This record gives sequence, C-alpha cells and structure tokens, in this order.
Amino acid sequence: MRNLLLCVSALLVAGCFDRSLSGPKGPKRDGSVDLTPVPFDATPVLQADARVPYTFSVGSSGTEEISVSCQPQPMSPDDVGPLFALELDGAPDTALGLNAAGEYRTVAPLSPGSHTLTVIGQSEMTCSVTFADAAAGCTRSRWHTPEVGHTHIAVGTDPDHSDRFASSGDHWGAWAPWGVTYEKPVWRGFFIHGLEHGGIVLSYGCASADESAACKTARDNLVSLQQMFGQHRVLITPDPNQPQLYGVRTWRWAYSSDCFVADEMLGFMTLHFRNGRENIDGDVPIPFDPTTTNVPCQDIMGAPDSC
Repeated sequence: MRNLLLCVSALLVAGCFDRSLSGPKGPKRDGSVDLTPVPFDATPVLQADARVPYTFSVGSSGTEEISVSCQPQPMSPDDVGPLFALELDGAPDTALGLNAAGEYRTVAPLSPGSHTLTVIGQSEMTCSVTFADAAAGCTRSRWHTPEVGHTHIAVGTDPDHSDRFASSGDHWGAWAPWGVTYEKPVWRGFFIHGLEHGGIVLSYGCASADESAACKTARDNLVSLQQMFGQHRVLITPDPNQPQLYGVRTWRWAYSSDCFVADEMLGFMTLHFRNGRENIDGDVPIPFDPTTTNVPCQDIMGAPDSC
C-alpha cells in the first residue's frame, strides 16, 4: 500500500483540508513498510453536507485501489449505518449510485498523476480512507448499501429503489426459486426478497445470453462460480439495467465489475452469504416463473400480497 490517510474526527463534517499524500517511509529491517499516517490539519467545517477532499497520486501501474471505511458500523441489517457519497475528480461514482453505508472499495484504472477523491458526509461518523497501487485490471467495486426497507408490496408495483443496482429494499411477497440459471431477467421485486432470506443473486448485464458472445461467456462464468460456491441459495439472471457486466448481490451488499474475477467474487459471496434479515433456505412452495408477474393468487408463505 503506497499511500495512507487516516482521518479520524468526531464528525465527518469536521473534515480535513486537501492534503497531498507522501509515500511510506520505506522498508524496515523486517521487510515491512512504515505506514504512519501523513499529518493533516483538522478544522471544523460546519455545514450540512461536508465535502472532504483527499488528493492522491497514481503511479505507473495506472490502477488504484481506494477504500473508505466509516464508523460506527451498523449493528444489525436494519441499522442504516453512516452514510456518505463519493466523487472522483468532481464526478459522482457511477457504480456506487447515490451513497454507501459505512463501507466502499473500488479498484479502478486511472491515468497516472494527481487525482482527488471527495467524501460527502450525510451523517455523524469517523472515517478512514486509503489509497494503494493495484495490479492492472478492470474497474470493480463493492459497497454496503443504505436501503433498509423490507415491506412486502404487490407484485407489479414498482419498488422505487434509488439505486439501479439495488440489493435491498421493499419487494414483492414471493421470491424467485433458487438454484436456477434463468434465461430471461428475473424481476427485481422477486430476487430482492430472496436476498432478504440470505441468498445470493449473480447477474450479468445483458437481456439474455444470446445477445452476444460476451453475454454467453458471462453467463457461463457465473454458472462456474455458482458451482464453485456449492450452495443452493443462489440464482443467476440476466440484468440489462445493471451498470457493469458482472454483479453479485447479497442483502445490503453489492459487488459490480467489468470483468470476471472469480476469487474476489467467491470471497464476497462467502463473506456475506446468509446475512439477510431472515435465514430461509426453502423455495416458494407454489411454483411460478419469476421472469413474469404471473404469480398464483394464493397465500404464499403468509404473503397474500404476492398476487
């Protein structure tokens, strides 16, 4: 890790001024690197939406890993956690969406030279922000989402999520059967209910695998990932509305990538599997096709609003 800035304050709104980061002091005798934080000036900036800029430098690899971790972390799936949004060189992070709750990490190709990450605080928190050289590769991000809604709404009703890569929120009363590779997109209202049950949705940014050779490869890669994971509570679906080619979702956690990175995805799945609001392994007892809204008008697991 080349650069490190640790900004600890009572409030994010008591932020740090711009500070160009210097490198570590060099290897010690034991081969480790001294990552003593670079000193900074902390001055209260008492405004509603504090904007805390961090200036960092990208080396010759042209790829940077950026991590933001803010406290206090939520104690349960229903705790929102500390909210923040990010801008990179003045532009919102399009993979992140509107905001994150506590955690965000991205690996992204950037032009060598100086860049500025701005953390925009929306609640009381303390944060650490780190920058590091990374091996060359595609853009990929993971984050904790702020949406804690979990109300059952009628099938066909728009859940009205603000994030087009939603991994939580209000959803329909039925949930999509697990262990299936769907050839058409599963409706979001169904698969978000499955995420609440602790499951995982693997998705690729196409209308179907027949759309192109790249879409077929993406589908096949996710099938192999599901097989490596070896759990029933996983489904695979096309999702033409997601921002990048690959997506992995669990309840309130999202992973989005332009390329297939099996070890990262598998690690993400292992870490967040069965961490929904409920831990339910079973399928809906009345079979239905979650790529349509034709749900039997019967009481499905105590959810009469499913039809």
